[in-house]
Amino acid sequence: MTTPEYTKPSLPEEAFQLGRKYQLGETFTRSKRLSKPAIKTAKSSPHRISRRTLLAGIAVSGIAAIGIGGGIVWKQTGSQHFQSSVKRVSGASRKWVRNIGNGFAAPAVANGIVYIESSDQKLYALDAISGQIKWAYHVGGFLAMQASPVVANGLVYTGADRSFCALDAASGQLKWTFKAGGEIGTTSSTPTVANGLVYTGAEGHHLYALDAASGQLKWTFKAGREIVPSSPKVANGLVYVGSEDHNLYALDAVSGVMKWFYKAGDQVYTPMVANGTVYVGSENHNVYALDAITGSKKWVYHSTIDDGIGRSTPTVANGVVYLCSNKGIVYALDAPSGNLLWSTQTDSSTLSDPTVADGIVYIGCYNHNLYALDAISGHVKWVYDIGSRIDSTPVVVDGVLYICSADKKLSAIQLPG
Repeated sequence: MTTPEYTKPSLPEEAFQLGRKYQLGETFTRSKRLSKPAIKTAKSSPHRISRRTLLAGIAVSGIAAIGIGGGIVWKQTGSQHFQSSVKRVSGASRKWVRNIGNGFAAPAVANGIVYIESSDQKLYALDAISGQIKWAYHVGGFLAMQASPVVANGLVYTGADRSFCALDAASGQLKWTFKAGGEIGTTSSTPTVANGLVYTGAEGHHLYALDAASGQLKWTFKAGREIVPSSPKVANGLVYVGSEDHNLYALDAVSGVMKWFYKAGDQVYTPMVANGTVYVGSENHNVYALDAITGSKKWVYHSTIDDGIGRSTPTVANGVVYLCSNKGIVYALDAPSGNLLWSTQTDSSTLSDPTVADGIVYIGCYNHNLYALDAISGHVKWVYDIGSRIDSTPVVVDGVLYICSADKKLSAIQLPG
């Protein structure tokens, strides 16, 4: 195993020594050294099988299934499976569409402005109501295709090639540029801003902490392998980030000193932090819930099929963790226990992460459809055909859903109700 190291500050020698003999499923902490986590594993469910297996097993199980235009939909309550109807006449309508975007990155919406990175090497700012372009800044390099810009304190942050920059959010005027030691423009790491610092991943295994106002480098953390598939999250005075070296790291947000790391069984993706718990997925088809302060394991949910559930960035709302697998299965897990509440099989694959707003879970799929699911039951409420494959994650603000599609268009969808 390649051990993690710091560029600044130095990693204590004890961490290197313990890291070399660190065991799968254990947490290294500076105060407790090696600690055995409490383990509570969510039991696998017969519901978590592929659509093909579902259809093939209908004759044996006696469960009736009907192919509906928006997908075959199941809700699980105990051992019961229920069929849900799909309303294609949804009341959703497209407010505006612009030939802007790269098909992957989700937009950022703040103060009535939509910010989106585009394949023409520009960062655009559009009026959220009309879609009119307010300004465009030519970043001059390959923009982070699967990362989104971030808006905070009157600035918008984005990366391209080996540069990371801050622009005035109102005018698009360049404020500062930071030259990284590795590619930023080829990453899927979305930056995070907290307490006057901006955190961003770059190739070369690096996580950078920069002064958000000036771009001055505060500290750099170097993992054992790439960080860039993961976007950093900040909470509790800590920065949480995953890595291809199979670790989830918790770093002091001010100094960069490592507090703990948890070793999963495979590559670790973007975490989400809520109510003192870190939720994160791994390439090994597991979703982990870890104590945000100590890194001890609370529970793990394992998918028995190779559906890519671990690649999904969790969304947490009202005590429920929502995820979406690459095969288009939307999962709802009880946040305290990890138990499966329901899962819904859409009719298509997806790279989109779920977005939850006003009791609805939104997900985009390859079959051009935007799905709206009831957050409590998992029933599909309506489906909207956007006209092209959807790879990006929906963003909902003030009753309007903003989403990019594979034809490099940005759409604003007025939601019903």
